[in-house]
Amino acid sequence: MRRAGFRIFNLVVGAFLLLAGCATEPVNDLRDPERKAFTPIDSDRPYVLASTLESPRTMVVALIDIDFSESALRFSYAPGFFTSNPQGIVQFEALDQPNVYKTPGALADALKERIESGPIGILLMLDGDPLGIAGAPDLDEGKAGVIRDFAKRLAAKAIVFTFIVPDRMIIPTDFNQKNRMKTEMKPSLPTYLIHYTPKMPNLQATPEALSEGWERAEIGQVAAFHEASRAQPKNVTFRALWDSEALYIRFDVTDVSVRSIRTKQLGDVWCDSCVEFFVTPTELPKHFNFEINPGGIIHYSYIRNPQRLSSGEYVDWTLGDEASIPSMLIHHSMPKTVSPEQFGEIRWTVAYRVPFSLLKRYEPAFVEPTEGDVWRGNFFICGDELKEPRWGAWADIGKELAFHQPSKFGYLRFAR
Repeated sequence: MRRAGFRIFNLVVGAFLLLAGCATEPVNDLRDPERKAFTPIDSDRPYVLASTLESPRTMVVALIDIDFSESALRFSYAPGFFTSNPQGIVQFEALDQPNVYKTPGALADALKERIESGPIGILLMLDGDPLGIAGAPDLDEGKAGVIRDFAKRLAAKAIVFTFIVPDRMIIPTDFNQKNRMKTEMKPSLPTYLIHYTPKMPNLQATPEALSEGWERAEIGQVAAFHEASRAQPKNVTFRALWDSEALYIRFDVTDVSVRSIRTKQLGDVWCDSCVEFFVTPTELPKHFNFEINPGGIIHYSYIRNPQRLSSGEYVDWTLGDEASIPSMLIHHSMPKTVSPEQFGEIRWTVAYRVPFSLLKRYEPAFVEPTEGDVWRGNFFICGDELKEPRWGAWADIGKELAFHQPSKFGYLRFAR
C-alpha cells in the first residue's frame, strides 16, 4: 500500500473506461470494437469523462486502487472531490489518507457509511495505474470479474454511482507509484478464475473425454516455455475447481514423449514427465508445491523460504507426509511405470484433490477461501531428465530456470 501523502502531478491519458452506473448519457459505447482491451466488462451502462464535468466540485469522489500485486487482493480508498485548475484540467483533492480493505464487500460498506446521498463518482486504479490509459493496465477476465463484482455490491447497497474516465486530469502520486516507473514494470501477471463446484468433480483421468463436473472449470494453458527447453508438448491445459473442503486440479497433456520411472512417493518426480501446481494461500514467499508424474506418483512440500543453502536445500521447508497422500485421490491415465521413454503423440491426464485440511496442517494461518478471495499460484510441466528436457509455465518464470519464484506467480481468484 502506498501511503506517502497526496502529492499532485499532471497526467494526461487516453479516454477509456469499462462501466458506470448513473443516468448520464454515455460518451462512447463500450462495445466499440476499437476498445477491444476492455470488452471483458462489455457493459452498455454510461460513464463520463473528467474533462466534461461542468461543476466538478459538486460531486463526491472515491479514488480506489485495486491492488493485485500481493498474495491477497487489497482495495485502497480515499474520499475527495474534483476541482478545476486555471488550465481547465480537473484535479482530485483528497479529504484524508487512504484506507485499505481486504474485500469488495468491506469497501462497499465503507462507501455506504460515508455517502449520505448520490451520485458518487468513482475513479478506479489497478495496481497504481489509472483505469483509462489506452490499453493499460492490461485487463484480463480475472481483473474484469473483480470490477464487475464490486459494481454489483455497490448496486446491491443502493449506492448511485458513475465511473469517471481520467482523460485529462491531475491525480495523487500515492496511488500511482508504478505509473511513474513504467519502463521498469514487470509484464502483467495472469489471473485464473477458480469456479465453485456444488459437488466434487469426477476425478477419473480420461484424456479422450472430460469427466463429469469439469465443464464448470475455466481452461488454463501452460504455454510459456523456458528458453532452455529442447522440446515442447503439443498442448498442456489445466482446470481447477473448489468447494468448502478442497481444491480440485486436472491436467491434460498432449505430449511428444513420456517417461515415468519414479515409483517412490515424495521422490524426485520432476526428473520424469511431470505436471506441477504451486499455490500460496497466505503470504509470499510461502507456497505449497504439488508435483505428479504420469504414473500418479507425487512429491509435495510446504516451502516457507525458497532461497537455497549451499547444500541445495531450501532455507525453510517441510516435506509432505506420505500418510496424507490417499486423501488426495490421485487419478492418472498412464501406467505406473513408462520405461523406456516413449515418443510420438501421447495424451495423458492427471486429476486430484488438495484438501484444505492438508494445507491447514502445514500453515496454521490458513483460512478456507470464500468468493472473491485471491491467492497466488502457478501451473507447470517439466521433465528434467527426458531425452529432450522441457520446462513450461502458465505464468512466465522469466530468464531464471526456477519454478520456485513466488513473485512470478499469477493470481487465482475464487468465483461462484
